[in-house]
Amino acid sequence: MPNPNGTAAVDTSAARVPCDDCGGLVPKDNISVHRAACSRRRRHQDTKESDIGSTSSSSVNLLTAYILWCLGGVFGLHHAYLNRPYQGLGWYATAGLFGWGLLRDLYRMPYYVSLARSSDDRNSDVAAKVRAATVQARNGVPRVSLVRIMLMGLFGTYFGWVASCLVALPQAEEEGGARLLWWTDNDAVYGLLRALGTAAGVWLVGNMGEETIMTRGGIDISSSAEFARLAVCCLASFAILDRPVLGGIYYAVSRRRYRLSMMCPTTSPVTRRLGRHLLSCAVFTALLAVATYNHGSIVVNDQKVYFHDALRNAVNSEFWHAFNWTQFREESSSGDRRGGGGGGDYLKNVFELQGGGAARWTLGVATDASHGEVRAAYEARP
Repeated sequence: MPNPNGTAAVDTSAARVPCDDCGGLVPKDNISVHRAACSRRRRHQDTKESDIGSTSSSSVNLLTAYILWCLGGVFGLHHAYLNRPYQGLGWYATAGLFGWGLLRDLYRMPYYVSLARSSDDRNSDVAAKVRAATVQARNGVPRVSLVRIMLMGLFGTYFGWVASCLVALPQAEEEGGARLLWWTDNDAVYGLLRALGTAAGVWLVGNMGEETIMTRGGIDISSSAEFARLAVCCLASFAILDRPVLGGIYYAVSRRRYRLSMMCPTTSPVTRRLGRHLLSCAVFTALLAVATYNHGSIVVNDQKVYFHDALRNAVNSEFWHAFNWTQFREESSSGDRRGGGGGGDYLKNVFELQGGGAARWTLGVATDASHGEVRAAYEARP
């Protein structure tokens, strides 16, 4: 109940007072800082709306969201449309969370749309009112979700692997099969890349949907500073436990908060939201391609050949002037009849993915020389 003078009453049991702008309960000691931050955000939003004169966010509608779900749900387009960029990128990186996420979105879509609409449109929305009451009742701190923790572990491990494979290349199997990093004599750089990638994966899940990673107490710090703290926890966990994802999960869970607003900003049109999503997807695809090029492999003649070695051998092979189209068609047809590799095996051999042709040319032996002849020529080198 408000006081006679019109000011908000203090919740003496929890020493918290409600914020006039966002409606959340904030510790009394930090209310002035929190209210000032909310006022700055509101003035900045109002200024942009008056300058741009964009349409109301009520243009977000359920039919468009379902259309985007049908056309590009596996790429997260519907989440980008509803101002859920982290979830959109997560869906792209895992093909709609391996299909399970798409099925969940199918019946959760009306709720997503209700949260993305403007405050005027949500006054009559029951789901939005229930969500606002839940946030206030829990003082802005959501329940611990076991599913979200598992997703943090999945994405943290996945992104950590991608980041650690951006530079490291596996060496030949020598010294008892040990794999060494050619670019450093220690694991410091590898650990840093892995910790940063793990922090990015945990950060992505921690900011999905209605939750966010935020320092409690109403202190307004930037997202980059919050991510830096998360990365430090991942690095410390990697140094102590060799498991960077454990430190990241601990930090994210301990600082989980409800997102103050899920509303689509009126200053961000649909084309801009989708454009940013496509750009983030392109960046992730490029990083994944580099990691796969460095550590991916293919089996040729029962031997594993890394992609970077196979590509180099293919460029230096005799394929470019020795490919026989007639023989390729014959191999393909005969392979289909007998159930073998057919044309695929022919391409592997003509591309010389194992580098055998280039080795024979360097040693000066015939292309069809036996393994014994190749070894003899290698041992007879001056």
